[in-house]
Formats: sequence, C-alpha cells, structure tokens
Amino acid sequence: MIQPRATSQVDFKWYTLPGQVVHFATGNPVHFHRNSHHMAIIVESVEIKRPVDKVFAYTTEASNWVKWQPFPKAEQTSEGPVHVGTTFQGVIHMMGVNMKWTSTATEYELNKKFGKNIFSGSITNEQHNTYESITGGTKFTISYNMKIDGIMQLFSPMVISAVNKGLKKALLNLKSNLEVQA
Repeated sequence: MIQPRATSQVDFKWYTLPGQVVHFATGNPVHFHRNSHHMAIIVESVEIKRPVDKVFAYTTEASNWVKWQPFPKAEQTSEGPVHVGTTFQGVIHMMGVNMKWTSTATEYELNKKFGKNIFSGSITNEQHNTYESITGGTKFTISYNMKIDGIMQLFSPMVISAVNKGLKKALLNLKSNLEVQA
C-alpha cells in the first residue's frame, strides 16, 4: 500500500513503498545515482530606465545584492576589483530557510556580461547576467542553469518554482531601486 510521506504548499507529494521512493505523478520508482541530477534553465529580463554602466556597476557590487535579492548576507571574499576568479559568499532566504552559498566569478566583460558559479549544498547554479543598451535605458537579463543533486532532487519542482518567483521579484526590486536613483 502506498502511504503519503510529505506535502507542501504547492501540493508536491511523494510516496514510499517498501525499500523505494515513488514519484507522485507517475508512480514509478525514483532512483538516485551518484552522478545523477535534475537541471533547470530559468531566464528573466527587465528593462531599467538607467544607463548600462549604472546597472552593471550596481549589479556586480556584492554589497548591493542584499538590497534587491533574497540575500540576508552577501559579500566579496577576495580582494580587489571584481574580475574572473573573484569569490563571494552569503546566505539566501528561500522557501522559509536560510542557506549558505559560495560563488566564483566565471565571466566579466565591463558593461556587457557578468557570470558566476554558485554552490549551495547539493544545488549548483551557473548564473549569467547580460546588459543590453536600449532606448531609454538597459535591458538586464539573468539566466540560471541550475543543477540539483542527491536527495534534493525530490524537491526540485519546489526549488525551481521558488527560485523563479524569487528572481522575478528580485528584478522588480532592482528596477525600483535603480530608477529611484535617477
């Protein structure tokens, strides 16, 4: 007999049978392999009525991240100006939980792009920011290539949904913060 093990606000359910975990929608056994993971790509953009250089400077400064993202803490941990190889650490608040993260800048092209690999437990996120000059301001785009490993795979639909909602809210916060400065 299948017995419910957990539910959440989004009605995500999984069940156990003797010796196995069963996916709630398909009823098929879920197997965890050492090198398996779930992946998701999330892309969101916002148009900001500020020049590219102002948007780039604000979004690449770690001390500003707490002002527009769900980060109670974020800081640059390496010395000097931001460049490929710069390291960061912080805490993200997601789904009612604070989770520590570390990251390393993987791309940096002044006023054009900024990227970093972010690690938080069994979640890895390759973040790529692009900056495009448009009439009246900047089109700012963030793309996430998320990988979810281990037992967190069971919660990947909730994690991905929370990240997507958080990103949309963060971009609205960013737009508001920067346009107020104009």
